[in-house]
Amino acid sequence: MNLQIVKVIALIALFVSLCFPACAKSPETLVSKEEWKEDLLVFEQKLRENHIDLFHSISEEHFVSKLNEIADDFVEDQFQKSLIDMMRLTRQIGDGHTTFPLWGLTQQQLPITFSFIDGEYYVTSATGRYEKLLGSKLVALNSIPVLDLENQIGQIVPFVENEHSRRVRTARGLSDEVLLQGLGIVGRHSSEVSIELKKSGAILSQTLELMSRKAFESSEKKSIANRNTNDFETVFKTNERLWFGQHKTDPTILINFGRYPNYDEAHLLGNALIEHIREQGTQTIIIDLRDNYGGDFFLGLLLASYLNLADSVDWRNGVFVLTNGKTFSAAMSNTSQFKEILNARVVGGATGAAPCGYQDMGSFVLPHSKLEVTYSKRKFCFEQSKTDAIEPDFPIEVSIDDYLKSKDAALEWVLSYTSE
Repeated sequence: MNLQIVKVIALIALFVSLCFPACAKSPETLVSKEEWKEDLLVFEQKLRENHIDLFHSISEEHFVSKLNEIADDFVEDQFQKSLIDMMRLTRQIGDGHTTFPLWGLTQQQLPITFSFIDGEYYVTSATGRYEKLLGSKLVALNSIPVLDLENQIGQIVPFVENEHSRRVRTARGLSDEVLLQGLGIVGRHSSEVSIELKKSGAILSQTLELMSRKAFESSEKKSIANRNTNDFETVFKTNERLWFGQHKTDPTILINFGRYPNYDEAHLLGNALIEHIREQGTQTIIIDLRDNYGGDFFLGLLLASYLNLADSVDWRNGVFVLTNGKTFSAAMSNTSQFKEILNARVVGGATGAAPCGYQDMGSFVLPHSKLEVTYSKRKFCFEQSKTDAIEPDFPIEVSIDDYLKSKDAALEWVLSYTSE
C-alpha cells in the first residue's frame, strides 16, 4: 500500500478515536427547538400511517395534546426531560412494541446491573471493583427509596405489556444514566451516584462512578444467575444463546432457545435436532424460552415442524417449555403455539407479553434527532384469555439463593418430574 495512503488512514483513525466521545450523540445537544418540533410532527405522522390501531388505548385528543405540550416545553439544555416525556407518552399508547427506546444515544450507566427477583431488585452483575455488591438488595439511589424508583422508572421504560415485563425493564432502567438524570434522580452533570443496599441483614453504602455503556459491556464482569445447564452436553451450537444438548444420563434434550435464528440457521438446527433425536431415542424435550425477547415466531414454528417428526418423544407427557418475565413477543407466541401443537406444559414464571395483543414491530427514524421509534403492525390473539400473560402450568418460584448458588429451579423441577 502507498505510504501516503497509510498515513491518511492513520490520521483518520486517530481523528475518529479522539472525536468519538465528543461527536457521539448527547441528550443535551441533539436538536434545536425547531428541529424537535419537526421530529414530533414526523413522529405523529408516521405512527398514524403505520400503526395498525394507534388509539386502541389512548384517546386521540390526549395524544395530540401531550405531543403539543412536549413540543412547547422544549428547553435545549434540558432535553433529557423531553426524552422522558416522549417515553411516557409512547408508553400510554398501550402496547409493548410501540416504544421510544432511546436507541443510538451515547449513554452512561452504573457499573452494576439489577434483576427483579422474588419481589425485590438485586445486583446480579458488576464490574470487578464492585464485585462485593453481587447478591445485595437495592434500598435507595441518591436517598430515593426503591419503591419510588420503581414507580418513576416503571412508568416510562419501553417494551412493557404487563407487570412481569414492567419489572424486568425497570430493573434494566435502574442503571441507565439518561433515565436517572431525566427523572431528576441523578444530577445532570453528576458522575457519581450514592447507593444503599442490603446484604445478609447489613446495610451497605457505596458511591458508584458512572461509566460508558460500551466500557461496561467490554469490561470483565462478575455475574450471578439462576441458570445451570451443567447436566447437558452440547450437541449443536449456533451461538451462546442458541444450541441444544443431551442430558448426561437421561433420554432428554434441552433446546436453549435464547434468541431466534435466521432461516438457514433454523433449518440447520432442525435437521441436527431430528437426526440426534432419532439416534438417541429421545423421550423428553425441554425448550428453554427464558430470557428470549422475541424475533420471528414463524421460525419457532419451523422448529416445531421438525420436532413433530420425532416418534420416540413422549408426546403425552414429555414436552416442556421454560418461561419467565423476559419471555416476550415471538417467544410468548411460540409458548402458546407449542402448548397446542406440541402438547407442551409450561414451567417457570409468567411471560412478559400478553397472548392477545399488538406485535410485529416496525420502526422509523426521526429526521433530526436520529432517534428510532418502533410501532406495532399486526394484532395477534393466540389465546382467548382475559389475562395479560401466559401463566405457567407449573409455577416455579425463584429466589436470590438460586442466583447465589447457580441453581436452576425450573430445569431441576422438570428433570425430577420426568424421572418420577
